[in-house]
Amino acid sequence: ESVQQLTVQSVSAQSVHVAWRGVRGATGYRLVWSPLTGQNTLKVDVDQNTKSYGIQGLQPNTDYGITVTALYRAVEGPSATARVKTVGGLHAVRERKREPALDVAEDLNLRILAISPTVIRLSWFIQRDVIGYRIEWRKTSEERAQGQRVLLSAATNTYDLTSLVPGTQYTITLYTLYTGREVATPAITSETVDKEIVLGRVTNLRAIQIGGNQIRLEWTGVSRATEYKIIWRNAEGYEITRLVSKDVTTFVIDRLQQGGPYLIKVLPLFGSREGSSTSISVRTDISVGQVSDLRILETRSNWIRITWIRAPEATGYRITWKLADGREESRVVSSSINTFDIKPLQSDTMYLIGVAAMVGNQEGRLITVPVRTGLPPEGVNNLRVTNLRVTETGFTRIRIEWDRIPRATGYRLKWRGSDGSVGNKAVSSNIALSDIDGLQPDTVYTVEISAMVDNNEGNPTRTTIRTAVGGVTNLQMVEVRGSHVRISWTGVGRVSGYRITWRRPDGGWNILLTMCLADQV
Repeated sequence: ESVQQLTVQSVSAQSVHVAWRGVRGATGYRLVWSPLTGQNTLKVDVDQNTKSYGIQGLQPNTDYGITVTALYRAVEGPSATARVKTVGGLHAVRERKREPALDVAEDLNLRILAISPTVIRLSWFIQRDVIGYRIEWRKTSEERAQGQRVLLSAATNTYDLTSLVPGTQYTITLYTLYTGREVATPAITSETVDKEIVLGRVTNLRAIQIGGNQIRLEWTGVSRATEYKIIWRNAEGYEITRLVSKDVTTFVIDRLQQGGPYLIKVLPLFGSREGSSTSISVRTDISVGQVSDLRILETRSNWIRITWIRAPEATGYRITWKLADGREESRVVSSSINTFDIKPLQSDTMYLIGVAAMVGNQEGRLITVPVRTGLPPEGVNNLRVTNLRVTETGFTRIRIEWDRIPRATGYRLKWRGSDGSVGNKAVSSNIALSDIDGLQPDTVYTVEISAMVDNNEGNPTRTTIRTAVGGVTNLQMVEVRGSHVRISWTGVGRVSGYRITWRRPDGGWNILLTMCLADQV
């Protein structure tokens, strides 16, 4: 459905006032305006309770086309379009002198917000030359009943209507009072909420990228929020509002003035109610660098130690850690820090760690690294190496292999021989094989391996192996006499004898085989 009764009135040489009748079920309205030449098109989104808007910063004596569209979350209704021409500079001065009350009253920008079951809050822009304000309100269903009223001073621009009935619609009118006359805003209806709801606010609001005339925002959302309202205001007080879906937590503000300061607010909406706003101040002329070489120094079951190379001109760093479900926490540290312990964390959990340089409250690009926390001691006990096997067997060396455990930070090897010898060694987590040297031939060894997580050791896996039977060593001639020679060698333990062969240089065998006792060496 399209909006009805769209009216546009020229207020001054650089501003017009737009008003329309609301559409039932709309979640907001979008205003788009540009000169009829088609250049410099601008737009703004307002909430469903807004039925009028003052457009400022226009060109004098210029024809504009203005379109108002009802929004149904991500869907747009049919557009309603009007045409208006701003007055020239001198004409605007005469109009202002003749009707001083009209053009200021139309720019009140009255806002109404139900903040509890019994309270509605009104706010508006302070006007010039006024002597006060009067607010009147009554239940919409009691059209002929005497309403309530209150008089306020000229310096007041907010007021809470209290002691209202929960879940009830009220008609509210604000009167701007001048000497000898008063100007009423169009009657606005607002409904109190049925029950008290604790409203939250967005967290971790930050500008994650600034370039030219753009600022990219990011924040952590609020559960139960139906939308988010983004407001930015320049140094001259010109303000623009946008509404985004509840699933959006990043937003690009464009068409900004280069080199100017901006106050940016983000607040969650809960139906027709607004949560508390979170704000930051950003300058478009400040360029923020980024950290480099972000890496993990140490990982434990409940904390992670990180380090990075500092960014030039940074005044601080924001450190963030985010879970897979989107929950995020952050800390801001000084520019002198480049090592930080993140704790307490959940054990055996994947985190995305990020560090962004800051200049004031503006942030550079977020540099991230994923990491999993370690297991607690009781969890390490359940880690057991599987598929332990002996792949090579020698006289004094064996090679073992196993299946790697992704969460292990290393392995511990231990072995004990049947002769009483023992040994152990540490193995890196990125390999799954190891040689054990310096063993005795023909000896039974028990080998065990345990997974390590930090300084905690899991349950061992064991296997048994016998080394190969060794060969003689240190064979040498010790005596040559006439027709015989004497030889010697270093023997091998636990053998029953030795076989000795010899032959002539021409290849003929003199004696093919002889045997001697084991103790003859």
